[in-house]
Amino acid sequence: MTNVYNLAITALSDIAKIPANVNAGGNMNTISYSTPLNSASPSSTTTSIFPSILGSSTTGGYIGTLYSVVSAVQSSLSAISTSSDSFASETTNFQNGVSNMQQSVQDFASFLEVADNSLYGLLNTINSK
Repeated sequence: MTNVYNLAITALSDIAKIPANVNAGGNMNTISYSTPLNSASPSSTTTSIFPSILGSSTTGGYIGTLYSVVSAVQSSLSAISTSSDSFASETTNFQNGVSNMQQSVQDFASFLEVADNSLYGLLNTINSK
């Protein structure tokens, strides 16, 4: 579980670097196209909407959505890992409790056997008189 959790942290770090290869965001550079596209002498430029659609870990878009999903998975893995560790640490107490209960049942069974033998002996003595 720890290995999977660590891989999720690495995935978050790697996703955060998309698309500008910097930690925690950083949109890609603006892409501008001359207009009209096929003109020999363009009159203006048009900015591409692709950088905003792609986004980043801090600005949304596809990368932001992916980052949020992986972050939620990583948080869930953290909670599962913590709960698993707690469960594993408590199994020793559970095993000790079962062992103690088993010993108590064996002691009670021995007591009943001794009481049964004693009662049999007493009743046998009374019956013989």
